[in-house]
Amino acid sequence: MGLRPAVEGPRPAVRNVPTNILAVFFYASGALFPLGHNTRLYCSQDARRYRPAIFAWYYLCFVYILLNSRLVSMLTSKILNPYLLSLLARIRHTNALVIADRGFPFWPEIETIDISLVDNVPTVLQVLSAVLSQFRPAAAFMAKEFLENNSPDVCRQFAQAMEAIPTQHEAHVEFKKRVPKAIGLIRTGDTIQYANMILVSG
Repeated sequence: MGLRPAVEGPRPAVRNVPTNILAVFFYASGALFPLGHNTRLYCSQDARRYRPAIFAWYYLCFVYILLNSRLVSMLTSKILNPYLLSLLARIRHTNALVIADRGFPFWPEIETIDISLVDNVPTVLQVLSAVLSQFRPAAAFMAKEFLENNSPDVCRQFAQAMEAIPTQHEAHVEFKKRVPKAIGLIRTGDTIQYANMILVSG
């Protein structure tokens, strides 16, 4: 799959389908059903043509539909990258997501979203923080070489960021065997050694 645009995820407006349908129903009722038995209400005396009665909610529902269709299309997520949002929307039960540093190997068999700009922009922890606002992993995997090659301060920062996620450290060789099974990979600009992590959904 490689570096290619991801397929767009579901439109946010879907979450308000029930209220939209209800609003359309009331809006249509004002056009279809006349007020009382006077079918010539609001008609021109000259043309004498039938025009439907307009209920009080007719205009209100019309305004609601316009505003709602506009507002629900605006994302409330902190993540702006549409490809990353699409990837996160497709994570299902037991799916895995890789957040990698700048030097992590390229895996052509899985979808890769490269958001690296320059060294340490963004970092793995910055991406993790953004991802956690949309996705709650049940487990995580990292290389044990991370603990062996980085300072206690760096290890502490990662431990604090992942304190709510059960994390297992394993040999880097074993860690990389899990990568092809992931749903996608996010490449960052992080320069910390072995900062790669695999997040697994519950």
